[in-house]
Amino acid sequence: DNDYMISEAVVSTQSTGGSNRIDWLLGSVVSMGLIRNVLRGLVSRKVYRRTLQEELDTYKMCLLLDYNNKNIENHLKRVAKHKEDNGNTTKWKEDVPIDPKEIDKLGYLRRKQFLFNHLNKQTSSLFQHVQDNLGGGFNPYPPHKPDPLSDVEKKLEKEAPVEMKYFDGAEIKHPGGFSLRVKKSLIDHPESGYGVYLSGHCIPGTLIGIYPGVVYSIRDLTDEVVNDNDYMISRYDGYVVNGRKWDQDASNTTKKSVQLPYLGVNLESKALRKYNNPFGIGQYINHPAPGSKPNVMAYAYNFPNDWPDEFKDLVPNRNFESKSPLWDFFGPEMRSVLIFATQHIVDSEVTLNYRYNPNNPYPDWYEQPDIEEAKRRWGKKNIWGI
Repeated sequence: DNDYMISEAVVSTQSTGGSNRIDWLLGSVVSMGLIRNVLRGLVSRKVYRRTLQEELDTYKMCLLLDYNNKNIENHLKRVAKHKEDNGNTTKWKEDVPIDPKEIDKLGYLRRKQFLFNHLNKQTSSLFQHVQDNLGGGFNPYPPHKPDPLSDVEKKLEKEAPVEMKYFDGAEIKHPGGFSLRVKKSLIDHPESGYGVYLSGHCIPGTLIGIYPGVVYSIRDLTDEVVNDNDYMISRYDGYVVNGRKWDQDASNTTKKSVQLPYLGVNLESKALRKYNNPFGIGQYINHPAPGSKPNVMAYAYNFPNDWPDEFKDLVPNRNFESKSPLWDFFGPEMRSVLIFATQHIVDSEVTLNYRYNPNNPYPDWYEQPDIEEAKRRWGKKNIWGI
């Protein structure tokens, strides 16, 4: 009955009878050390600092993962009991509310360590679920034209556009007691295209999926990669994940895995497995419709160098072949971006704040859910305005 929406400065509770009230959670941190430290440097001038937004994102993720860790077992029992009772409402003990006091005791570096441990736990569990319960993985993407349009086809498409047909992707059963599917978006806009729909009940702090694609360092980005690309997501460390054409690459690689053996050539299994992680669907998640708020958030994650060998091929990312290979030599196994629920999501489309740079013109479909958050995200790198 409770729908917790964790926002940046306030955690508000929309309750229809529940007793938990947690609207003071993130409000407390804004009045604490983070803002205080910034004000010492800024004095009387206001500078939007992206490191502050990173700290707020880290704090928010700590609250979410702490809540999830304390409540997921109870939630799964409730889901099982609900199914056992044929969908009848089952009374169950109240969720353990979020208590920021535990997180407030941790400094920034200890919060990062807290996150690392809990991110590893959820990510490992999700990959184990793919291995044990989902047949080692499958292609979750809807069928589509695998090759780009030819010049003639592009001209015909422009002169006589044909209404696009949408096909549902495969059902993806999540260990959190719900399922996901890529299907036609419910957002009423001609450019909404596909979206990710969640069936069932997902609690805050649950790892929904991974943003797949090619990982670039900022110095390796070119105009060819960036121009007209709505499928790029950036991290605070300067790396970018490009999800454009990942599903097309998956389709083409699958096709090659079937055709090449007839020519006496076998495609390495790991070349296909990275495209068969069914939770690599982050690039399909839409920005919320005007007037709506997102229900998930993105957070950078580094797959560690000791990531289990049996899971390495399931990571739905690959590094761009950099001109400066040393950036990868000293780095983690793979840099990525994970998607987490920020509230209770029940039978709804999953939406993510794209956090477009407010200094650039927006597409006509884009409405900024939180302008202050966006200004900090794309603001100066430190308090000196650099």
